[in-house]
Formats: sequence, C-alpha cells, structure tokens
Amino acid sequence: MKRTTLLCLLSFLTAAGAQVAPIPPGAHAPDSARPRRLKWEWRREEELSPSQSMAGMVNLSASERDHLLSAIAGELSDEEFESDEARKKAAAEARAKYVVLGADGRFEVIVQAVDVISCSGTGNCAFWIMRPRGDSYSPLLKAEAQTFTIQPTRTHGFYDIVLTRHDSAFESEVKVYRFDGEHYQEGECYTAEWSQSGSDGKSHRLQDPRLTPCGAR
Repeated sequence: MKRTTLLCLLSFLTAAGAQVAPIPPGAHAPDSARPRRLKWEWRREEELSPSQSMAGMVNLSASERDHLLSAIAGELSDEEFESDEARKKAAAEARAKYVVLGADGRFEVIVQAVDVISCSGTGNCAFWIMRPRGDSYSPLLKAEAQTFTIQPTRTHGFYDIVLTRHDSAFESEVKVYRFDGEHYQEGECYTAEWSQSGSDGKSHRLQDPRLTPCGAR
C-alpha cells in the first residue's frame, strides 16, 4: 500500500513540474512569442562608406578575398555588364563590413554595391548579407537598399534587419527582414515620412519618422 501511495505521489509531482511556468516579470519571451510590431531603431541605421571598400579589408586573406569577390560577382547579373571583367570590377568596388548577427558567434559580411549599374538613380544599391560556408560564401539576404539597421530584436537567434530605400528627400520605404532558420525573409513594409506641413504652409522635418504600412495611404 505504501509503495502504491509513493508512486502516485511521484506521478503527481512529475506532472505538476511538467507544466509551463509563466514568464517572470522582466524576462524575455521566446522569439516566436514576441510581438511583430516594428520599433525601428532608426538612429542606428548605417550606410557603408568609401573607407569600407573591399580593397580596404586588410584582415582578409588573399584566398578569403577571392572567395568573397567570386560570390559577389556571381550575384550580379551577366546581362548588365559588358564583360566578365566589368562584373568582377563592380564586385571589387563594393563596400563591406564584418558583423556577427547570429547567437552562434560566427561572422557574416554585409556588402553594398556602389557601381552605377548596381544602383538606382535615387541611390539605392544592391545589398547582401553573406555568410562563409566552407571555401565559399552564400547570401543570407539579397535586396536593394540605401541604409540598413541591425535591430536589437532576434528571430531564430539572428538579429532582425531593417532596410530602407530612398524615395525622395523626405520619404523612404522601410522593410523588415527576419531570419527563418536558413535565410532572411522579407516581412512588414512601411513608408517613413520625415516631414509634415506646418500651419505656416511650409514643410518641417520631424524629430522621428512617421511610419505608415505600405499601401495604407
């Protein structure tokens, strides 16, 4: 009888312990439980500068540089360049920056093209996040952007990315990209307005951009 009672008590305690405990105040919810409302850290947005050219990446070995240049050149369309040499030249002129986006601590390379062919008339250029895989690099994200923001939030262990495309002096397209376990996928889209008309009939720059979901206006 005592053995039966003890087994029942152990079964009850095990079942009770298996229940999901509520998240304590101040603790972070899992990635999948976090709300998807954008809180854009726009003050942290970046655009790579000429000093961050591929040629200036002195910490790259010759072999690593060749592999990265080959990967970038492979992402550029053959039809847009007069020759293979022109395509390789455009890849070599790209700007690049090492970052660590994943919780695994491995590095990625953010790459922004600057070649006229790879950029639009408003300054939006081909943009990649490249990750080394063995002796080569492959894109985690491929898009077009003028600026990028590495958000403090993560999805599947990788920081979320916000890319902006310049539309006019006071308006940009803002897109959110989140990691799905293999690549970054495009999420929400917004229009960011940086000015509004005042009572004096003039346009005044806003301290913070006004975000409107794309197509909502």
